Amino acid sequence: MIDPGTVGAALETAVFGLLALVTVFFAIFVVIAKDVVRAGLALIMCMFGVAGLYILLNAQFLGVIQVLVYIGAIGVLILFAVMLTKREIGGGPVQINRPLAFLVCLLFVAVVVTGAFGTSWNTVSELPENPADPSNIEGIGMLIFTHFVAPFEVLSIVLLASLIGAIYMAKGEGNR
Repeated sequence: MIDPGTVGAALETAVFGLLALVTVFFAIFVVIAKDVVRAGLALIMCMFGVAGLYILLNAQFLGVIQVLVYIGAIGVLILFAVMLTKREIGGGPVQINRPLAFLVCLLFVAVVVTGAFGTSWNTVSELPENPADPSNIEGIGMLIFTHFVAPFEVLSIVLLASLIGAIYMAKGEGNR
């Protein structure tokens, strides 16, 4: 007779593998798609795969947040932005100030390296013995603002840089 626990574990492993394959497939399709709308739809499908993986790993809160925030808000925003913008075929030549671009890149790398080596990163052995349940919202908040403050701040800086870049690009050539 087949043990039901073994069948359940095998089925869970199979579903995990299927979700991982779907996620990787759509992630690759996002990069290689020539049509931007199809790439946006593939990004949404990739995010659905990640949400399924979260739910399968018993992190239901993160799965629901993935669906609501990333798919519901960001994915739809990307699709609307792509579909509502003017598409100019064959833009003019781009003027690049290479020394300034090199200096900015060098400064960015210096800040990242200084931040990475100057931060006392937590290792797995330093985390609490009984980690918070991934579906426990209070536990997630405590971990983010105690043990993972540096990655949280790095994420906020990346989001700020994205916002500044989006504003700069949205202004258009005439308003710069």
